[in-house]
Amino acid sequence: MRESEFEEVDFRLTATGDMGVGIHRYIGENATTPKQEQLFVFSGTPSKAR
Repeated sequence: MRESEFEEVDFRLTATGDMGVGIHRYIGENATTPKQEQLFVFSGTPSKAR
């Protein structure tokens, strides 16, 4: 994610190892964020979370 000017702070997998969550910090220049810009995406297979 360095090319997007974010650095990874933490990343954890679930006990089963099929899902994870990460925390990233923006390290680029301060700028206004367009109101309609998507900042993140949840991905994976929801049926495996059960």
